[in-house]
Amino acid sequence: MMEKSSLVAFSNCSIIDLGSVLRISLVLVIFAETDDTLEELAGSLKNILSEKTLPSWLETVDSGNGGYTLGETIDGKNPEGTKTLVSQPRLLWALSWAHVHGFSEPGKDYLAAAKSGYDFIVKNFWDEEDKGYIFSTDISGAPVDEGKYLQGHTNLIFAFVEYYKASKDGGALQAALDIPGLISENAVDNVNAIGGFFEDFNKDWSLVTEPQGSGSLGTRGFKTDNGIIGLVLSLAELVKVSVDPEVKELLESVVDSASLLFYPKNPAVAVSKRTLTGEQKGEFPLTAYGHLVEFAWMKVEAEIALGRTPDWDFFDEYVRHSFEQGRDDQTGGLLEVGELAWWPQLEVMRMAATEKKHRGGGIHDDLVKDVVKFYVCELLDSDDGLAVWSVNSDGSIRNDVKSSMWKAGYHEVRGMGELNAAYS
Repeated sequence: MMEKSSLVAFSNCSIIDLGSVLRISLVLVIFAETDDTLEELAGSLKNILSEKTLPSWLETVDSGNGGYTLGETIDGKNPEGTKTLVSQPRLLWALSWAHVHGFSEPGKDYLAAAKSGYDFIVKNFWDEEDKGYIFSTDISGAPVDEGKYLQGHTNLIFAFVEYYKASKDGGALQAALDIPGLISENAVDNVNAIGGFFEDFNKDWSLVTEPQGSGSLGTRGFKTDNGIIGLVLSLAELVKVSVDPEVKELLESVVDSASLLFYPKNPAVAVSKRTLTGEQKGEFPLTAYGHLVEFAWMKVEAEIALGRTPDWDFFDEYVRHSFEQGRDDQTGGLLEVGELAWWPQLEVMRMAATEKKHRGGGIHDDLVKDVVKFYVCELLDSDDGLAVWSVNSDGSIRNDVKSSMWKAGYHEVRGMGELNAAYS
């Protein structure tokens, strides 16, 4: 276990020492107070993004090969040897989002950085022979894992949509629109009565029908909440920029399947994994409280995109349950399988953004305020604006990873950025 002193935090948000970055120094003083409004806290996040977090992710651009390299701890950089359809689309989305929201300026060209990722993906991940996108390449773009994964294609939809919004490149929008057809053709389960979506395939789209060891995304051959949850938001974002009725129809199916298989009305019996025929794997309760909060806000966004009335009762019950069962009383943070990890805190921020945008603010604001303060004061490193993976309740570092396949800009930018945008 690493000591708290190993992390250059924002000094528990009371003693500010950020050198010449005066704008952040002045703004972050408010985190030391106890009576700030959520609007004030959300407003301060823009400067952290602008001066620290986004420039740090900008540095991941691989100027030699294209795409992005990752793998940083608080002790220095150790670039990962592979590029995947988790890390590359997530950073493409984050850097595109930064440009869309006006963060580009001389010396910080987020659109060019996004283009590096987009070009690398379409050049090196697309499988012309069997169609679809392989899962990973080496640092130069040579194939590593040529399997096809639902989650990888899901990541590409939201990344391509955001890049289209940033660049106005119609090719990116078309690339996003082509993916739902691949999903409908290969991943929809029309065999088993429970329905849903298959997730793991070989290069030729033949289905992985039995659990197979530990693959790039864990054990293959199941239906998972993590596999479908991102598809809800990705298709909702695509519906907003297209008029394709097949995309809307697929989104309706995905929302209904997610609710049936994984996220019923009662969050206490939510399920994270099922066999292909529908048998539950694992036991109640699902302790991925971050996923419960994430699905709550994603479902609202999807319902609005579909023209449905948002189910705020469902939303409130999922948020209530997550904090009732998963809140760490000492820090105010949201636990994730026993640890205080970075990403559930950011899902709480993104949840609050949805609540602010679509019903004017929240009954959960006090809980969200505690989460924002915990994230900034205990997880975030003031040197680069990146959070460590997790800490303990006493503030000591539990896992010091700051960038990796899973930790690649997406949650940080989405959580802090959308919360700030909602209150601006």
